[in-house]
Amino acid sequence: LELFNGAHTRSGLSAAGHKGVERLLDAYAVRTAGSRKAWTLRMVGVQSASGPVHIPTPEEENGVDVMPEAVTRVPPQYPDPARESGIDGTVLIRAWISASGTPDSLTILKSIPMLDEAALTAVRQWRFRPAQKAGQPASAWVEIPVKFSLH
Repeated sequence: LELFNGAHTRSGLSAAGHKGVERLLDAYAVRTAGSRKAWTLRMVGVQSASGPVHIPTPEEENGVDVMPEAVTRVPPQYPDPARESGIDGTVLIRAWISASGTPDSLTILKSIPMLDEAALTAVRQWRFRPAQKAGQPASAWVEIPVKFSLH
């Protein structure tokens, strides 16, 4: 992945191609190390004086004491073409949850093209108990898996 990461930046990919590779790298890094930053630190072998690098929790990374919690989850509508084609799986969305509990700035981290729009439409309707910082509502990033299953 490190070799691929360096090579794709010099490859002459279009902006869309570069963005796609970045999403792939981010998804791999999150799956293997918790975040792109933690993965990069692990790959370059950075260590603290007391041992391995501290990988921040989502709360630490967002600077909050309590992460947002979904209180209203609207299930996605399974697109007929995807159902007929037998496509299922999980779309992973990153969302900025505002201090009022609404999802903003949605980004797809793991895409299933025929299911992406349905996942985004559903998550836009979700409502959250906002993150907390020093006892006050705060905004924070969350990753939301939206599962589509044919069974």
